[in-house]
Amino acid sequence: MSATGNTRGRVSPQGFTLIETLVVIAIVALISGLVFPRLQGLITGQEFRTARSQVLLGVREARALAIRSGRKAQFDIDASGTSFQIQGRAPQNLAASVKLVPIEVREPIAFFVDGTSNGGRIALVGRDRREEYLIFPTTGLIVEVRK
Repeated sequence: MSATGNTRGRVSPQGFTLIETLVVIAIVALISGLVFPRLQGLITGQEFRTARSQVLLGVREARALAIRSGRKAQFDIDASGTSFQIQGRAPQNLAASVKLVPIEVREPIAFFVDGTSNGGRIALVGRDRREEYLIFPTTGLIVEVRK
């Protein structure tokens, strides 16, 4: 027996070989390449759904504010399309992957005490998605435009 406790001709495993390490790294890289793009798609999809909820709620809130307060209320879209503001309230920022675009709008969108508005058409644009909404002048209600 030697001083290390090994007998001649027998080698004890003391770690991983370079080839084993490279194989593990390659497998991890392959799995990462398949999983991360799917996660990114899920994240941008959730950002779009959140922005849609923000915008729809914002328009409805501006209309309700006009009716409740007895004064005109405005829904104003930022020039960059990254946020909107209801008159007298703090601006609401949208996710970086989403833009709010006025299509047929006399900005800002105004809501009157009887619930009517000056109307308009707006679009919510994401990386791989686009939805358009119509705000009816006679009722002030917002609906999605289906194509």
